[in-house]
Amino acid sequence: MADDDISRQWWRDAFRIGVPVFVVIALAFLITSRFVKSAPPDHIEMSTGAPGGAYERYAKLYQAYFKRNGVTLELKPSAGDVENLTRYERRFLGSEE
Repeated sequence: MADDDISRQWWRDAFRIGVPVFVVIALAFLITSRFVKSAPPDHIEMSTGAPGGAYERYAKLYQAYFKRNGVTLELKPSAGDVENLTRYERRFLGSEE
């Protein structure tokens, strides 16, 4: 019987301490996740369309803007939508084709 009382008291104490600690830690993570954001990337790649085209001119303006803000914008000319989609698939979907 004495062991049974000790066991109940142990569980009761564990809940009295454990539950409030868990709640405080969960609230701390929740509050932190609302206010702390991850840092933006310092390197970005952008497809620009055909060399000499309007997309390339706009991309160079973006490149200058990003450079002033400490971000490297790598411009990659492309032959069009199909090539852009292929790049996306290789990079983000892990496609080998």
